[in-house]
Amino acid sequence: MKLIAIAHLKGGVGKSTTAVNVADLAAGAGRHTLLADLDAQGSAGYLLGVDSGSGGPSAKDVARGRKSAVGSVVDTGRPNLDLLPGSLSFRKLPQLIADHKDGPEALRSLLGRLGRSYDLVVADVPAGLNLESETILRTADLVLSPVVPAPLALESFSVLCEFVDRKTGGKKRPPVPVIGFWAMVDRRRKLHRELVDGDRSSAWRDRPTLQDRIIPVVIPYASVVERMSAERRPLSEIPRGGAAMTAYRDLWRAVSDRIGLSGAHPNDR
Repeated sequence: MKLIAIAHLKGGVGKSTTAVNVADLAAGAGRHTLLADLDAQGSAGYLLGVDSGSGGPSAKDVARGRKSAVGSVVDTGRPNLDLLPGSLSFRKLPQLIADHKDGPEALRSLLGRLGRSYDLVVADVPAGLNLESETILRTADLVLSPVVPAPLALESFSVLCEFVDRKTGGKKRPPVPVIGFWAMVDRRRKLHRELVDGDRSSAWRDRPTLQDRIIPVVIPYASVVERMSAERRPLSEIPRGGAAMTAYRDLWRAVSDRIGLSGAHPNDR
């Protein structure tokens, strides 16, 4: 089993949208995939048309690593794609994990047990940095982060990279790799063009090594992506996905190659 953590310090940058589309494309490529919606907003489940009251686990079940949490996985009605639904109670997860002496280990153990039946687990990690997100990031094989082309977003991505490097690296193991990609890109904006194209803006001058962490995948700011929330289905199921669909396919190809699932590329979705 491989675990991809979709993470960012702030919300509203396309994190849940990314989690849904990556999980959907992995499933379409024949990989048995679990989308773990670990955010209290439950956005990933919503985008898949699964209501928040669909029998998801409680925060305490997750924080204690209980078997009942594993039993809360639901079928999305799509081949190879299951969901661990999010819950508003998940807002309590960081404190519950901190209050229990074995909290981080219990969550890591739960993620391991959840993954036993799957080729891939895609975790939609809540925004910010706390004990919950740190535990998930430590457990991941890869951290994937959408980066909006703006100086503040680059700073947030830089902080995430530094945090993961510090918390997951050690003498006996390298840090968990962090990959960024461009999201919500509007090429009508000069700053977006400068950053995405790698021009000499002050944002890049202040972060000379950050460019190496961002792969050349560009998700456009497009109405078809916004339609996902209206129609509550992944982009592959929405007609005329256009450049956005092509970009998400490129993202999945890049990610699958990085985690050793190369060859698992969807041909018809």
